[in-house]
Amino acid sequence: MQFDAYYTDGHSAERRRVRVLLATQSLRISASGGQPLGEWPYAGLRLMEEVYRDQPVRLQHPSRGEATLTFDSAAILDAVRSQAGVRLRGASLLRSPLAVALLSAVALAAVVAGIVLALPRLVEPLTGLVPERWEQALGEKVAAHLAQDHPFCEQAAGMAALEALTARLMAGVETPYPFRVRVSSRPGVNAFAAPGGQIVILKDLLATAQTPEAVAGVLAHEIAHGLERHPLKGLLRAVGVQLLFNALIGDVTALDDFVERFAQILLISSYSRADELAADRIAIDLLNQAGVRGDGLVAFFQYMEAKQAGASKVPQLLSTHPLTRERIELVESLAKAQGSAMSPGEWAALRAICG
Repeated sequence: MQFDAYYTDGHSAERRRVRVLLATQSLRISASGGQPLGEWPYAGLRLMEEVYRDQPVRLQHPSRGEATLTFDSAAILDAVRSQAGVRLRGASLLRSPLAVALLSAVALAAVVAGIVLALPRLVEPLTGLVPERWEQALGEKVAAHLAQDHPFCEQAAGMAALEALTARLMAGVETPYPFRVRVSSRPGVNAFAAPGGQIVILKDLLATAQTPEAVAGVLAHEIAHGLERHPLKGLLRAVGVQLLFNALIGDVTALDDFVERFAQILLISSYSRADELAADRIAIDLLNQAGVRGDGLVAFFQYMEAKQAGASKVPQLLSTHPLTRERIELVESLAKAQGSAMSPGEWAALRAICG
């Protein structure tokens, strides 16, 4: 039995399309072209996060470090149980019926299970209970963690151009905390929003984008995710009760134990179709209000779409922000402004921000 999946090595945000064969003792992973990439034994296999309906399933193995296999559906869990007789629960692998019985006998587990099952439906109202100062502190810690191995680029002229564009896009927008946009030296054609107004652009996006309007469109899209608090909602879905409990009691220090996991989730997780379309609509409003035309973003989407076709490696921006024809048509129909995002000098400075 085989499944399609995405593989990340845990050291970069790059996702690679792979095939996973359920062998007798292990998961055998191969590239789309058939080249073997390794095996993950069933023993020790664990879930990276809680599994909810219509959410991807992410598996890890202690012997493979932070590498992750991401499957589009939970069908892989039933297949592993059928093939190897093992059942994945939470972050562990339970083989013994006695272990299952002992766990189910604990009354507290039943309470927690009820909360976990209800959490996907409660994410929206529960997000409103999370203190904004706590959310901002979480985002700052995630950004600081990402900068440990890949510092943020700080060329003065490039920073000035980026800050001017950000201020232009957010003019008149009310936010519960200040938004901060930075370029990371981490390789990859991607950008993402962290909780608390933190926006990170990976350096290769600037090299790949052909116009400043494309970058402005991607930036507006990430700002929209931040305004809608989509990153926080995504972490609540992925991490669940633990994150919510720390948030409600205002425990910022406890975040240090989980920030690496939060950063990895934000780098590889994708949003729902509804969240992407909502962010697109807000982004187009921001572009129109700033007087920035949308054709650069449309051209960039079309370029990424063409690059994805037939490629063994899915472009990072598309793996975390799945692109559809509907999204391209939405930008084409709603974008009305005709102005440039920045001057040629500013654009050159921004593309050289990492030196």
